[in-house]
Amino acid sequence: MFVEILTLAILRNGPAHAYEIGLKINEVFVDYRKINNNTLYPLMGRLSKAGYVTGEMVVQTGKPNRTVYTITESGLSRLHELLVTFTEAEAESDMEFYTRVLLFELLAPEERQR
Repeated sequence: MFVEILTLAILRNGPAHAYEIGLKINEVFVDYRKINNNTLYPLMGRLSKAGYVTGEMVVQTGKPNRTVYTITESGLSRLHELLVTFTEAEAESDMEFYTRVLLFELLAPEERQR
């Protein structure tokens, strides 16, 4: 779930293509786990299908076309929902825990207390 959270959080800061999102996630967790295309591209498809992101195809000369993703209002709500829904089982995972610590500032004070 932390990959979905980080992807939506990255898009919260502006549009990006999947490769760029993967690079940013890998920068955050450089010493822990690498995110590969087999994880990220299917996730982008699911997020798009769910309406959490929209994708716009950008044509490039001499390079493959790429899709630039933008978070939607529904995606912002989903990000918030994922951050406030934090089970004990998720807390046992370092990746899940560190992801939420990284984005702690996105929670309201009363949500932080919980």
